[in-house]
Amino acid sequence: MVRLSPRLGPILRACVAVCLTLVGARTARAGESTIPEPVVEENITDVDASRVGTVEVDFTGSMLAPRAAPKTGSWSSELEAEWRPVDRLGLGAGVAWGGSTSGFSPTSAGAVVPRVAASYVFVRDRPRHLYFQWEASARAVNREAAALDDPLEATLPYTAGVRWATQAGPFTLRAGLIGEAGGSFAHAPIRQSYGALLQCFDLGSRLYLGAELVEDWARASPLLVVPEVLLLSRLLGAPVRLGIGVPSTLGARDRSEAGIAVRFVLEPDE
Repeated sequence: MVRLSPRLGPILRACVAVCLTLVGARTARAGESTIPEPVVEENITDVDASRVGTVEVDFTGSMLAPRAAPKTGSWSSELEAEWRPVDRLGLGAGVAWGGSTSGFSPTSAGAVVPRVAASYVFVRDRPRHLYFQWEASARAVNREAAALDDPLEATLPYTAGVRWATQAGPFTLRAGLIGEAGGSFAHAPIRQSYGALLQCFDLGSRLYLGAELVEDWARASPLLVVPEVLLLSRLLGAPVRLGIGVPSTLGARDRSEAGIAVRFVLEPDE
């Protein structure tokens, strides 16, 4: 297994993503035309897009620290590419890695974990701005434990379910119901998500404010709340998205965590 230095955690890469997006914003044209995606519960390819052959590259980094000191925190990163080979069908593949922290300083790094995913849009009602998508994913199983101790990801390695999205004026609403399999669970192998984004302005770049609520019942502390901000702009003529969230798990104090999550998306073919 490939192991990465803990010093190459998500903070440095997140700063690079921020700088690149700000540079692109200086010459921004109208942002991408697709429905915006939240930081945590994103789709496998855009749920409302129909252009065939498009590619999307995502980088996500996060750090979480326990509220009850002096427990060890965690960091995680994921690099993923998504592709739409035919209309309505989306394919994704990526690698994730993570480790432990002391406060917000990485102290260890784990093995690289590959992941694959697929989606299919089965409802595309453009007049009503209503979209439904089937989605499934699988990641390599850790030999020591199948469950993943990262509230921003599904706890168990195999998932399948449905996501829904709509727009009403400046509001974007999203929800998902995902089943999980491949290991033991605390309450039930189900992950639910709800998200709302409000468009604040559209001046070449678009800015959204919103929040997500995630309920992963495979975890002992299933509730996750993520206030977030999302910027849609252009970099070298291609649409980019920068999302920053502040995830916080809710539950007993000795199990609750809080931190930061950053998601940078480049869509060179849009």
